[in-house]
Amino acid sequence: MPYWVINTFSTLPAFAALYLGLGVPLALVALPRADWRRWPLVVMTGASLAPALLTAYMFALGSFGLPLLTRANVLYGLAVMLGLAWGGAWIKSRRTVGANDETPLRSLPLEGIEVLLLTLLGLALIVRYTGIAYWPFTAYDALWVYGYEGRLYFLTGMIPAQIGYYPQFMPLQYTFGQLIFGAVDDSAARTLLFFTHTASILAAYNLGAVLFNRRTGIMLAALWGLYPAVAEWSRMGDLEIPLTFLLTAATVFFFLAWRGERPRHYAVIAGLIYGVALWTKPTAGAFALGVILVNAVSLVGAGWLWWRTRQATSLQAPLQRLRVSVITGLACIPLGGVWYVRNLLLGHAAVDFPPPFWFTLAEQGGGQLLWPLAALIAGVIFVRVTGAAQRKVYLALPLLALGVMPSVLARFLPIPPDWVLWLYPSLDGLPRLGLFEWGLIAAGVGLLVWAYWPRLRNPSSDAALIGWILLAALPYYITFFWNYSYHYRLLFAIVPLLALPTAYLFARGLASSTLQGMARHAPTVAVLMLAVPGVILPLYDPNLGWGYIWRAGLTDPTAKLASGNDALMWMVDGFQIYARENGHPPVVAAPGVKRLPFFFPTADIRIADAPTRLNQLDGVTYFVNSHPDGTEAYTDIPLQQNQVLSALGRTDILRKAWWRDDGIFRYEIYELFLENRFVPPTIHAPIEADVTFGGFARLLGHDIGLTTFQIGEQRVLKLFWQAIQPADADYMIYIHLRDAQDNVQMTWDSPVALTEDRQTYYTTLVWEPSEYILDERFLRLTNLDAPPGEGYTLVVGMYNLVTGERLPVTVNGTPAGDGYRLDEAITVIPR
Repeated sequence: MPYWVINTFSTLPAFAALYLGLGVPLALVALPRADWRRWPLVVMTGASLAPALLTAYMFALGSFGLPLLTRANVLYGLAVMLGLAWGGAWIKSRRTVGANDETPLRSLPLEGIEVLLLTLLGLALIVRYTGIAYWPFTAYDALWVYGYEGRLYFLTGMIPAQIGYYPQFMPLQYTFGQLIFGAVDDSAARTLLFFTHTASILAAYNLGAVLFNRRTGIMLAALWGLYPAVAEWSRMGDLEIPLTFLLTAATVFFFLAWRGERPRHYAVIAGLIYGVALWTKPTAGAFALGVILVNAVSLVGAGWLWWRTRQATSLQAPLQRLRVSVITGLACIPLGGVWYVRNLLLGHAAVDFPPPFWFTLAEQGGGQLLWPLAALIAGVIFVRVTGAAQRKVYLALPLLALGVMPSVLARFLPIPPDWVLWLYPSLDGLPRLGLFEWGLIAAGVGLLVWAYWPRLRNPSSDAALIGWILLAALPYYITFFWNYSYHYRLLFAIVPLLALPTAYLFARGLASSTLQGMARHAPTVAVLMLAVPGVILPLYDPNLGWGYIWRAGLTDPTAKLASGNDALMWMVDGFQIYARENGHPPVVAAPGVKRLPFFFPTADIRIADAPTRLNQLDGVTYFVNSHPDGTEAYTDIPLQQNQVLSALGRTDILRKAWWRDDGIFRYEIYELFLENRFVPPTIHAPIEADVTFGGFARLLGHDIGLTTFQIGEQRVLKLFWQAIQPADADYMIYIHLRDAQDNVQMTWDSPVALTEDRQTYYTTLVWEPSEYILDERFLRLTNLDAPPGEGYTLVVGMYNLVTGERLPVTVNGTPAGDGYRLDEAITVIPR
């Protein structure tokens, strides 16, 4: 069997023991006895609490600065937890229970559409699990954060103090997988994704089934589970899918308590699970804003009702809801806050937000309105109106289409005339909705509200609950739309909440459908057509196309990584060769290249700092100049202040060893010889006199290959400089070819060490006193009118890049004009 199948199944029992073996008894202890019969709710609750308990224990082991994160310690702790959890569940099962807890649940047989959706979900999960097992960590974030941290903790047995960034729910579980396997292995660690992915679908089901009905639950599970974006991202190992699972699970319990069912009990469970969400990713904090919002609306509404009726009872429900929210907030603090407090104590930022650059890429377009529009369309389909209301609906739908579709299709449409852009600015640049588009959307929504107002004025309890849930998701959604809509996956966490009204309306509409004949099969056909992409999409890879699993050539993890990370793996391969040949890995300075340490977890790979002085690279073997990683790291540092990037063309101290550009990432690896900066060079034609330019630079000599310049041919000239003191400006160097009458026949002007791409050079502003600078130039005589013959000479000088003013030259302290004539006599010969 392939290695990836064997390694994946080797850790499957351990993760099953965690998620089910420990999760089920923990859920039985936490849940009321009446809920023990709801096995999807039990499994979801256990899948939230069990890994949270284990990772909290592993976090404690890893935080002492000692190698305590070992297989034996973790398994011992897990065994104790299993014993205590099953003991607690057994004790609770022996207690006397009430009549309500003994009432059996009425189970109705599954209907055809439900069977179809569950079958499609099963097929989708089989395909996704195959992709999860087949691939190592390849997605950008998963590669440099979660997978790397899991490797590092396994190898060191601790959580190093320098680790900050995201909380540890997923990285510590990846560590658990590798501890069980006994070696660093992505397949063994990624077995975890089977459980978090399934749990996210189970949470979506519970949101619909527990709060509403089974069909809504199945519909919602299908909308989330068969969503093509989720299918595409299922194998990446990112945080968004587990975050979706945890926020959805917390929402289930919070709104059970919100509507008055066991308010204190469910509020505590909601808080515990919400704490796990904060233990996963700080963006979960946006949901707290949603809780604050629903309470504010609830209290304002109750205050208005009290003012009208003067009945104190109108305040009871809002105050009860406020107590639910307070209990939830208090219960989330222990696990939800521990990572952020730890970061502050160690001098890290509590939360690292993305650089502002990313916010400028937020699309804010019609594509981000998918789920609200889906709910509106579902309402139009399944909630029928007649007469004038129907005419409003027919007018509203085109308005919505005209407002939304141009920004959705912007990438595929040619740039239109200016008058169209005035109406639709989203068609040029980022597809951001303009005022005209927002006006059309607002008009369409307004007409729909007008058309359905008689129904909306008297909402059912279900509709009110859906409204509260959507209101709780609103702050998260606005934050995503405004700042984070540069990638669709960053909305995943609330997609089940946003899709809830659509699932509810479809479930209710299909249940009461009066379709006859062939029309009865229309929903089934529509479901199949919409679900196919979500089922088969994981079989597609952007770099390899379809059917990558059975294609030859990807026989090991390195080949799989290289298929989507060509430049990265080219760089990694070079460093691995160095490590094999020298018995130890190199010391690498790679500003901003966050994925590199993943392959060398215990090596000295410096990615956090962006060195600007060459002495900051002392002891470094290789320096990596990269794009876009390094470009972002050096964004705010101009070249005139960056000695490191300025020196990339200095072949005497930095040698470009290898490089690769895969069209997305570019990595140039430079081997360092910084000791040469202060070692006197060997000069073939030294200048005996003291030749100084502008009082800050001394010309020591030169070396020229040939003294015959043939028209059209290239000659190499090396000038040797020494910095005396800091320069006051950025100076260019000119070289003149002058004939016997001192007429200039050819000029070559350029800075020192200009790189091939002409992006950087060793500006005089970064010349360091006492260092030696090799200035190598390629001189091509292209003046076809230069008279052949002898008597030519080369004159070297400097001038201010901004003003053009030439620097004075002194020879042994005596002024010698604005240029220095080299000794060699040059002969020009014809082409």
